[in-house]
Amino acid sequence: MAITKTRVTGSIALPDGTIPKAGRVIFAIKGWDADMDPDGGIVLPAPVACDMGDAGEIDVELFTNSEGLRGVVYSVSLEYLDERLRRPSTPLGPISLVGTGPHALRDLLQLPVEEPTAPDVLAQVIAIQDIVDASVAEASGYASAAATSASSAGGAATAAGGFATAASDSAAAAAGLIGKAETAVQPGDLGTAAARDVGAFASAEQGGLADTAVQPAEFADGLSAKVAYSDGVGRDDARSPAEYDDKGVILREYDEEGSVRFSRDIYGAGGALIDASSPGHVAADEVFPIAFDTQGRAILVLHPESVRRAYKDAPPAFDTDAIVSRRDIAIWSDSMAAAGSGWGPDHFAPLFGDRSVTTFGYGGRTAQSIGRYQGSYPVTVEAVTIPVTGGVAVVPDGSWINDGQSTPATLSEVSGVVSRSGSTYTFTRNEAGDEVIVAAGARLYINTGDAHRAHTSVFVSGRNNINYTDGDDFALQGVVDVNIGMVEHLTPLSKHFVFCGVTSKADERSDGTASEQEELRKVNRFNELMRRAVGEVHYVDLQDYMVNRALFEAINDGLLDNGTYPTSQDLLDIASGTVPVTLRSDGTHYSDIGKTMAAKHVHRQILAKGY
Repeated sequence: MAITKTRVTGSIALPDGTIPKAGRVIFAIKGWDADMDPDGGIVLPAPVACDMGDAGEIDVELFTNSEGLRGVVYSVSLEYLDERLRRPSTPLGPISLVGTGPHALRDLLQLPVEEPTAPDVLAQVIAIQDIVDASVAEASGYASAAATSASSAGGAATAAGGFATAASDSAAAAAGLIGKAETAVQPGDLGTAAARDVGAFASAEQGGLADTAVQPAEFADGLSAKVAYSDGVGRDDARSPAEYDDKGVILREYDEEGSVRFSRDIYGAGGALIDASSPGHVAADEVFPIAFDTQGRAILVLHPESVRRAYKDAPPAFDTDAIVSRRDIAIWSDSMAAAGSGWGPDHFAPLFGDRSVTTFGYGGRTAQSIGRYQGSYPVTVEAVTIPVTGGVAVVPDGSWINDGQSTPATLSEVSGVVSRSGSTYTFTRNEAGDEVIVAAGARLYINTGDAHRAHTSVFVSGRNNINYTDGDDFALQGVVDVNIGMVEHLTPLSKHFVFCGVTSKADERSDGTASEQEELRKVNRFNELMRRAVGEVHYVDLQDYMVNRALFEAINDGLLDNGTYPTSQDLLDIASGTVPVTLRSDGTHYSDIGKTMAAKHVHRQILAKGY
């Protein structure tokens, strides 16, 4: 389908000159329209989001609504993350597009735009009707068709789509009449030609235009096919990634823009067929169900038993990693999920027999250190000169590796490795080249996580920030912001990730000293802010699970003796809001049983979310 487009550019900043975080401008026409070009098609009123660049710039091509039959205008709005990580929508105003552009958005917003009223639309319909009547009367080669038209007093309106009465009843019906008028069967099949160009009636071009005219039945079928659910639509080997059930029914499909499309036929946990065109839940047990509104639109996530692996029958024609996260898993954490001290490699990874799990976890890491190691949190260095060969000592503004470790990095477009010995960091270039002078404050790009940005990601971050972070929301929100930066660093449009809440230590308890009670309050408040930032679907509440449920599940699973556990101290710990002593190896970290239960819970949550 070809439509006429106009290019829109510009830039947007906040009143203080800063660029809106994760900003995007939303363009939405206020109703469907149709391009007047004979090869054009229906343009649906779906919003088009244009992401803003680092300098707040936008550059987008949109349907030229001045070339549409209905003259529907665009509404423009701005979305961005505010200081509380909410995404409010700010209306900017209506615009109309003409020509090929480029047009500056600020100029378009200053121009007055009149939205068409019901009389306006009806006037366009009548004008089209007049063109049809006059053209038929003047077309010498179509006298018979003209006579047929004249013999039907109301036939002209019928020829224009048969909706003149409906057009006079309401603005919506009148607007629909225009589309019908263009595609209707005119006397002699002159519909498209009559709507576009009177002169074409007396020319050889008329026959070609008449041949390509879209008949009402075709119009209806085509529109239905374009907006229908995935089932029933033809596909080829270049189709998008999708998920199927065991009967071959498509459960979830992604288009090239990363949007998810659902099939009408979706099977629930018990195998019962659910009609997506009606409100309802797929999962009878209501565990992470998918719910539908009255129009059959999915509003939650699929139950794990309804999700199947992404299809592998035909390789897609584009990079699927840019659309949806890979099934391989990367863990970014402090000691709580690290090798030895945590549950990541030894307890969590074996649960995914068919999927690789890579753990980037080290003891003592703050959220900032984890972010630097991943590559999402900026590292800057003091002024230095990179030699022709070999290494040079650099002074970064923060740490991300332990003594004796190294990571790949890029400094002033020179690829190399940064190693640490004691407190000394050394940048060694990979290949010899020209000497490069690096200015103070230059960004050192840590490339450790580059190969894992498309993975399903598990984040365990913030525990080491709690003790020396002030308890006010501003300070805690600063840690949350660092964690959100890790999520934004992931590349897929449909990001699969979970954020594990931090768990309380032995000396963070409600029955302790005022200081211990304050530390527990900080833990709970940080978790609440983290939950709000990532949303329920991405949050794993380890605090609630490890404090209130993990010990009893371990007993039920036979990992602990029911006659011995819970101990009296376990019950005191649970009542005070801290992880019970049986599940801890020290004041902070988990025992082997504790690691097992934490790993099983996170594993269960990932599967439940369909990742």
